[in-house]
Amino acid sequence: DDMERLSFKHLMIELRNFGFIRGGIDEMYAAKIHDLFQPHGIGHFTGLDVHDGNRLRHEKVVLKKTNVLVLEPGCYFMSFLLEGATEEQKKYLNLPMIREYYEFGGVRIEDNYILTEGGNINISPIPREIEDVER
Repeated sequence: DDMERLSFKHLMIELRNFGFIRGGIDEMYAAKIHDLFQPHGIGHFTGLDVHDGNRLRHEKVVLKKTNVLVLEPGCYFMSFLLEGATEEQKKYLNLPMIREYYEFGGVRIEDNYILTEGGNINISPIPREIEDVER
């Protein structure tokens, strides 16, 4: 729960920095503004099936060495979610600006990690720097 809450709050900080949303982070978290931009959790266990075992969202999970996790933060501009916001949520949204990004869609970054006694190993390294992505 703590990791997910921090992830959602960081998402809202960045959205606010760019002018997509406005208001206090704790107020917006309580209003579930993050769910309008990232309607899924931050990850889940994986194994033989893509979604093996528990999700990391809204559950108290115990992580153990050799667990394999998918961490998948994302940010989306999906009209059906944002236009369906409650009146309470809409007061935090800069809808004219947000609407300009509906055609963009969004982005999700997925990384698979094996947990080890000394930390973790990213088994799906992908380029992160612009110049590496554009190669």
